[in-house]
Amino acid sequence: MDQEESRRTTLRERGVVLVSTPLPWAQAGAINSYLLIGPPHTLVDPGWYEGWSPMVEAFRQEGVDPAEIGAVLVTHGHPDHCSMLEPLLGAASPEVHLHPDERSKIAPDFVDYKCGQYRRARSFFLEEGVPEAVYERFVGRFSAETRHRFERAIGTEPLTDGQVLELPTGSLHIVATPGHTPGHVMIEDRQRGLMFSGDHLMARISPNPVLDFLPDDSRYRGMPEYLDSIERIRGRTPDLWCGGHGPVFRDAARRIDSLLVFLQRRQRRILEGLEQGPATSFAIARRLFPGASGLDVFLSFSVVVGHLNELLDRGSISEEHRDGRRWLQRT
Repeated sequence: MDQEESRRTTLRERGVVLVSTPLPWAQAGAINSYLLIGPPHTLVDPGWYEGWSPMVEAFRQEGVDPAEIGAVLVTHGHPDHCSMLEPLLGAASPEVHLHPDERSKIAPDFVDYKCGQYRRARSFFLEEGVPEAVYERFVGRFSAETRHRFERAIGTEPLTDGQVLELPTGSLHIVATPGHTPGHVMIEDRQRGLMFSGDHLMARISPNPVLDFLPDDSRYRGMPEYLDSIERIRGRTPDLWCGGHGPVFRDAARRIDSLLVFLQRRQRRILEGLEQGPATSFAIARRLFPGASGLDVFLSFSVVVGHLNELLDRGSISEEHRDGRRWLQRT
């Protein structure tokens, strides 16, 4: 039995079933959902809506009726983690728990709302050096063709930092970890020795504090928040960490250290690139990720903007606004 299968077995012994369902894009691999066996059952991160059939089959193999799911907890509102709420709520009537800052992501008007925000932010993107045609593709990624649109209003119960949620499957402790998104949370099951860490900390993937805008249209500073959050969880010692993608893992402190080394290496590459002279954020992203295409163009730009926030805060770089562009340079 390999290590990954051994840890899945450990989860089963503790009354938790890990179900991995496919995603239509390759960047993150499959999405992990965690079923705490009841009944009534608790489901953490239901996943991507197109994974409903394999999810139901996995439930069937465990002798689980989806109608017996009594609670759903969502670490954050990205559709790969929660758009399966749509078919699930057609089969069951669970309470849905979500941080209030993620609530807009599951609203039926989310696509129109985000398109409007990105339209209003046009000057930001152009100032960062994003070509007009690329900017239009950034806006278009929210269209119904590329992102699932919720068809119903979903009532939710709020998750807050420090909250202890008492459920039939046991007590769950909520840990706010903003960064990847403003309202990202981790969910700790102390009785079972588990931390459901969503996209905040994973075994093999570097989380991307995604470029986004807050309700007042100000830009969300995800990278600085992420780095603060990752340091605040360093002392937590669950036995197993259950990420949103990839294998279950142990030794979170070691994983945090390796992740920070990776992020520091990426920042050094940005600084080395700026030795050639001032550049816009988008130019830096294309230099750092020359092979990016499709959605990866937005994600790589998002990564770079986040790192530039951090480098500006540290005084490692400075900025100058001229010719309708923001130019970054080494100090």
